Amino acid sequence: MKTTKVILYSIFLLVSNLLYSQDRLFTYTYQTTTLPKGVKDLEVWNTYRTGRENFFHRLDQRMEFEVGVTDNLQTAVYVNASNKATGVKVNDSTMILTKSSSLSFSNEWKYKISDPVASPIGFGIYGEIGLAAHEIEWEAKLLFDKKFGNNLWAFNIVGEYEIEYGAEGAKIEGETEKVLEFDMGFIHLFNSSFGLGIEARNHNEFVEKDGWEHSPLFAGPVMSFSGDKYFINFTLLPQLINFHKHEGETSNLDLTEHEKLEMRMLIGFSF
Repeated sequence: MKTTKVILYSIFLLVSNLLYSQDRLFTYTYQTTTLPKGVKDLEVWNTYRTGRENFFHRLDQRMEFEVGVTDNLQTAVYVNASNKATGVKVNDSTMILTKSSSLSFSNEWKYKISDPVASPIGFGIYGEIGLAAHEIEWEAKLLFDKKFGNNLWAFNIVGEYEIEYGAEGAKIEGETEKVLEFDMGFIHLFNSSFGLGIEARNHNEFVEKDGWEHSPLFAGPVMSFSGDKYFINFTLLPQLINFHKHEGETSNLDLTEHEKLEMRMLIGFSF
């Protein structure tokens, strides 16, 4: 009987790993799952944002190469590109369109401490550094997730520290910004290839001069589809509410620093 239980449990773990072999089912929320040693992924990210007080469109793109260092540790390097078009109101009868673009490089590491199937809860840690010509940022995440049946729940606590350089009078100075973010995702897999769920993120920014700036909440549907050597994940996130409004603000949304709508698509290939 004991041998039978061990065999059945081993089969359960194997099937679960097959169902959740990719390390991403969401686009914003990270899982503790890591790539097996030697397995490599190439991921293409596209994030589109729109809807501020004035005209605003932004497209962020990322090309990421990911590799399993051990069965519990993975790393990735990626190149990030960002393009923005912003409408600036000069006066009541004049508006101009400004365009900007930037390029940056990032390196991330993720380590799985406990497994979301074999352990009561999965737990992992994540670290990332990003470098651009005008800024440097550090990011850390605490990762929690749990698999039960064909369902997966994941939750992240994210902290960021950023130094951005800009002109201050006759000098170039760096301004610090801190971010505290909470990401959550739940998905149901209808089979080994297709899943639907919901994803949410609460983003809080703290700047050097003004303190806590805002706290918008985004939430919306997420879809995951995977084949033998590829996967596609898509999330649509409208902004629902801003929890930290400043005096005099009438809107329940933050449309100064954030958008009404953002969406992200990840396309990944394993080899």
